[in-house]
Parts: sequence; C-alpha cells; structure tokens
Amino acid sequence: MISEQDEQYLNLLTRRLEVCKLYKPRFGQGSTAGLQLQQFQNLYANDVFYHWFGLDSSLVYSAHRAAGGMTSLYRQIQ
Repeated sequence: MISEQDEQYLNLLTRRLEVCKLYKPRFGQGSTAGLQLQQFQNLYANDVFYHWFGLDSSLVYSAHRAAGGMTSLYRQIQ
C-alpha cells in the first residue's frame, strides 16, 4: 500500500521526468526550443571542422541530449 505522501512525491518526480524527457540541446542556437537530430546533423555537417572531427555524429547528439537531460533532472528536483 502506497501512502498519500509517497504518491504525491511519485507524481512530482514523474512530472519532472516528463520535462527532462522532452529536453533537446540548443547547440549555441540561442533561445530556440532546441534541435532535433537531423537539424543538429545538418548544422554540424556544414561546418568543415566539426564534420572533419566527426562531431556531426548521432552519438554526439545523444551525449549532449543525455547530459542536458541529467542537468535538467537535477534542476527539476531542486
């Protein structure tokens, strides 16, 4: 049996996790809503230096999204 207080905490955390799940990195694009994978790859593939280093990889995007999501989670539960 889950207590009413535990249920409130669970709901609070669940709502905060939803915010983090929707996080998209901005990659220096100002206050925009963030870039989807394809937008990121187009941006970075057009930069010779980033492309040469392979920074237009979907793995780089995933790493940024995971790191930003973790930071967002930390901020949400403060």
